[in-house]
Amino acid sequence: MIKHSEELYNVIEQTWPTRRRKTIGHWTLSDQLAGKKWVFAATFAGAHNAPNIETAEIGMLELKQTSIFMIQDGQSQLDHELHLRGYSIIDPMYIFVTPTDKLTKKLPPRMCTFDIWEPLEIQKDIWAQAGIDPNCVENMYRAKHPKTSLFMRWEGRPAGTAFLAIHNNIAIVHALEILPQQQRK
Repeated sequence: MIKHSEELYNVIEQTWPTRRRKTIGHWTLSDQLAGKKWVFAATFAGAHNAPNIETAEIGMLELKQTSIFMIQDGQSQLDHELHLRGYSIIDPMYIFVTPTDKLTKKLPPRMCTFDIWEPLEIQKDIWAQAGIDPNCVENMYRAKHPKTSLFMRWEGRPAGTAFLAIHNNIAIVHALEILPQQQRK
């Protein structure tokens, strides 16, 4: 089980790696062309240090990115400083953690879920419909093994897709998307 949130952030970073990272002072910037906002959000190394927000803003400007920040556990001072500068929460990330055995008590029916690497075109289409662009899919290819994609079918039709990768014996599911007509089934 995960002991510290830093361990979880590391697993997220390793299983959904961006193109390139750049460190400026206490800030880590991601040189990513596009994707979900948290992928290229600036992160601050430290909960108690006074953040120099201008450093990150200048760095993101040089990378031709919008100034977006990820606030991690224990970074209430950063949250406060960003609020004072007019920043607001735009894309909260929800992280659910559970032991694997809680998820595997009831197996899906046969021929409903497929473990596939590399992702099929239909999976890429499902991700695209959900706003997950090709740059995000590239992150999946950059992740080290073990990794796979999941393709789901229900009632004989495509239902959804997800990407799963493991780092330090922790599995994480990214880009879980269920087609609207298949949700809640």
